[in-house]
Amino acid sequence: MSFNPSDFWLADGGSRSLSNAVIARTGSGKTVWATQTLVPTLKRKSALGTRIIYISPKLEDPFLGVKSIKTAQTKEIAKIPKLLQKNQVITYYPMNPETYDADVDDIIEMVFALKEANPYIEIKDKDGNKTKIETQYHIIFDDAQIINGFSNRKDPSSAVKKLVIGGRSKNLKGTFIVHRVNALPRIMSGNLGQVIMLSSSGIDADNMKRILGFEMEDIGTLTDYRWVHIDLLTDGLTKYSAVSVETL
Repeated sequence: MSFNPSDFWLADGGSRSLSNAVIARTGSGKTVWATQTLVPTLKRKSALGTRIIYISPKLEDPFLGVKSIKTAQTKEIAKIPKLLQKNQVITYYPMNPETYDADVDDIIEMVFALKEANPYIEIKDKDGNKTKIETQYHIIFDDAQIINGFSNRKDPSSAVKKLVIGGRSKNLKGTFIVHRVNALPRIMSGNLGQVIMLSSSGIDADNMKRILGFEMEDIGTLTDYRWVHIDLLTDGLTKYSAVSVETL
């Protein structure tokens, strides 16, 4: 199956709402890819109930300057729920490396609690009519390999497991951005729906087959911001040229 941005970014509770992974080394174009595919998706009517939390340990916000959707930034987890009421994308800056893991766990548990407390939001149209829309949450982890347990030899925290395994039924999903396939924990095998690769390495060949079910030869060399979409539900693989850059 070819890449569908709505399937990748929205969490409607269907079979396409499993969590995702993006494999991309520094400088491979993941920020451009993410913004150019996510922002147009969030402008669709089907995304009115979708809220994105972008965790950025590098203290970068790829959505700065984007004018077509409402975004906000914060260094405080406690402020996220209120900011989500008026913004589609919240970028969270974790300031203390010693609490990265706790911050991630707290945000995941907070999102589960938000969904439980407010399963629907009210949207007003231009005539003032109100419509209830089911809430969806998507947490993007960039870079996920800083999280303790993000390795093929370890297990992530119980909160991360909860999101990956139990998020789909709650309209919650995560996208884990890592530099290499080797950074994906074993539990991800069988619990991911889609993978985007913007870089590949021969040293990942064994884990490519074990975790993703593809040989390195299937992927080939990725250069000039080319990328590959791997559909783990259908074992489909589609190669793409670089995304076109448009004003957002």
